[in-house]
Amino acid sequence: MIETIDQDGIPEVIHKGPLTAVQIADLNKTLVEKFKNSGGLKLKFCDTDECDALGIQLLCIFSQTAAAQKKTFLLKGDLDSVFDMAVRTGLTPEDYFLLDKKES
Repeated sequence: MIETIDQDGIPEVIHKGPLTAVQIADLNKTLVEKFKNSGGLKLKFCDTDECDALGIQLLCIFSQTAAAQKKTFLLKGDLDSVFDMAVRTGLTPEDYFLLDKKES
């Protein structure tokens, strides 16, 4: 994972590769750490060609937590497999996730 700070001071974590049960623990740890110490978080996906229901569950939890805490949790980048799994689990991605329209 690559971590940067954008011009607004919001951390951006770049996740490369699948978003499946195998990657969830490490990603969750990074997201929790970055999220609690900032006003929000941007999560950019690169080469994410696989996503499972646990990946969607993690994203939903962070989206709900961000909304409750009035923080930003923005998804961007290569979101095709994330959207596909969200739809297969019965979600409409635009209703559950804040998306960077410039990149998704």
